[in-house]
Amino acid sequence: MTRTYEEIARGLAAPRPGRPIEPGSRIHVLGVGGSGAAGAALHAASVGAIVTACDSGGPDPITASVEAAGITIEWRHDPQHVQAADGSAVVDRLAVTKAVTSVQPDHPELVAARAVGIVPESVQQVIADAAATGRRRLIGVAGTHGKSTTTGWLLHLLVMAGRDPSGFVGAMLPADISGPTRGPARVGRGHDFVVEADEYAGNFDPYHPDITVLVSAEWDHPDVFADETAVVDAFAAWIRRSEPGDHGRPTLVLNVGDPGARRVLDALEGWDARRILVHLLAEGEDADPAAGITARIVAQHHDGTDLEIRGLRGDTTVDHVRLRLIGRHLAIDGLMA
Repeated sequence: MTRTYEEIARGLAAPRPGRPIEPGSRIHVLGVGGSGAAGAALHAASVGAIVTACDSGGPDPITASVEAAGITIEWRHDPQHVQAADGSAVVDRLAVTKAVTSVQPDHPELVAARAVGIVPESVQQVIADAAATGRRRLIGVAGTHGKSTTTGWLLHLLVMAGRDPSGFVGAMLPADISGPTRGPARVGRGHDFVVEADEYAGNFDPYHPDITVLVSAEWDHPDVFADETAVVDAFAAWIRRSEPGDHGRPTLVLNVGDPGARRVLDALEGWDARRILVHLLAEGEDADPAAGITARIVAQHHDGTDLEIRGLRGDTTVDHVRLRLIGRHLAIDGLMA
């Protein structure tokens, strides 16, 4: 049996395109031990918000990254984090994950927020607002599988290229990317803001990327998607929301070797965007004629996978790359990055 967005996100504000966070605005993050909530806290603080946070689960590696940024965490939940004893609001905004609203929509802090006229928002909305604060180029990496790895590798590549990106991943980044400790977010000064865009119950809806990367589309999360068609429809509807903006026409980078992603591409017929189609060929497989970038695995060793890639430079150049990991799925993630 599936649940609707409204049931899972009960009481949350409707998703909207990102808008700048006002410096000095007071944002409380409920359940900051989750990767998305931690990312919201870190990025809101980085653009000048006054961030408070709480979690009843106690310290862990994710919360350590929040504390390292100078954000104090209360290790209990309390309505007074939101509403003072005299009934006034202590904060301007409250952010929470759907992991909370789906099981406890009447959490005491959520009730307190509504009592002072604050409509709780998703943590993804705060991340989208942080990206909009600097009018940065938003890059959203989506897919049923592979999005965390692809997002992390893309951040790594941009760091190595000297672009100093910001970003959020639903996993732990190494300290040399997230700094000063391992964590799910990177705060940079560059033009690019990379997010892992999760399809579950519309988590990706606040993101309107300038560049969208779609790694795969398969039937997952059967509690919200009845079948693969529902997954395909959700990805296609989300991608279509990206429109020309400050950074020109939107760009879609899509893995045409994945059957579900190919179905998403077919559903996007008529959508005005630049398309970069990528295909990692299986042994004996011919390249998709629509693919501008094709690759083959030419060797696998105990210390990595060798790829031969055509089309990266927009000409006939053949690039040879060794990934220091083994397996076709990781080769796809690396190629998409």
